[in-house]
Amino acid sequence: SANNLVINGPKVGVGTTNPEEPLHVMTTGNGGIEIEAASGAATLTFDMASNDEGRILFKEATELRELMGL
Repeated sequence: SANNLVINGPKVGVGTTNPEEPLHVMTTGNGGIEIEAASGAATLTFDMASNDEGRILFKEATELRELMGL
C-alpha cells in the first residue's frame, strides 16, 4: 500500500517497497517532505565532503529537467 515504511538494509522507503536511495519517499499524487519545528528553526542541511558539492535534481520520470549545484 502507499502508506508503508520499509527498511531495506541501509535504505528506508516511505510509500515504496524498493527504496533506491538512503531515503526514498513515493506517493501516487502530489508529494512533499515537510520539516517542522514546534519551536526554533526547521533546518535542512546538506553536509558534503570538502571536495564534493551538494545537488538538488529535478526529474520527470527518469529525465533530468534541472540541476542546482551548491
